[in-house]
Amino acid sequence: MQPQNDRALRDPNAALFKDRLQPYHWLKEDGKDWLKKNSKLIELHRLPPYSPELNPIEGVWKITRKTTTHNRFFNTTAERDAALRKTFTRFQQHPVILLNQVRRFQ
Repeated sequence: MQPQNDRALRDPNAALFKDRLQPYHWLKEDGKDWLKKNSKLIELHRLPPYSPELNPIEGVWKITRKTTTHNRFFNTTAERDAALRKTFTRFQQHPVILLNQVRRFQ
């Protein structure tokens, strides 16, 4: 849980998402101390156990399925993997696609 570099938390564009975040159930003492120390820099929001509509990664997977795998037949797993790599490369080249999934929650 503790980032390797606390400077990332000072970046106003940084975002941290953790599904089913229940830190006090599994966090060790040093992690709890870190959360307390950085409470002004990080805000925890608890999501229900299953809440795909509240999880940005679900939107990314929806886009991936719609543009890459839905209703398509791949002769081999290599073909499928190549199509997925192409989609993920597009996400890297056009990060606004992913940022739109995050902005839904701002």
